[in-house]
Amino acid sequence: MHGSTAAPDAPAAVAVPSGNKPAMTLIGSGLLTYECRAKAAAADTFEWAFAGPDAKLTDKSGATVGKYYGGPTWEHSDGSKVTGKQLAVSPRLPATSRCNWYRLIRPRARERSAA
Repeated sequence: MHGSTAAPDAPAAVAVPSGNKPAMTLIGSGLLTYECRAKAAAADTFEWAFAGPDAKLTDKSGATVGKYYGGPTWEHSDGSKVTGKQLAVSPRLPATSRCNWYRLIRPRARERSAA
């Protein structure tokens, strides 16, 4: 796998914990889809519910190297993938950022293609 291995300058709540280092840093671009659904306890009342992500992952040169989808799962074009769990969220910082920061992941499963 290729990509930057330097930890991004991130808010403390989502920073890479001491003793760890990221394997790569990629940029996600795509959709976070929400659906209007009936509330479980009140069928005549509706709410917005998260349906899932669908994004491409690019390296710093802009080349597409993978995808991000429900699970949450990050899949690289070499066939490897990690499914994990969100551990922490930090609001958009700096204010010019377009989305929140997330600290991911505690892996639930890892797969690597046999190729």
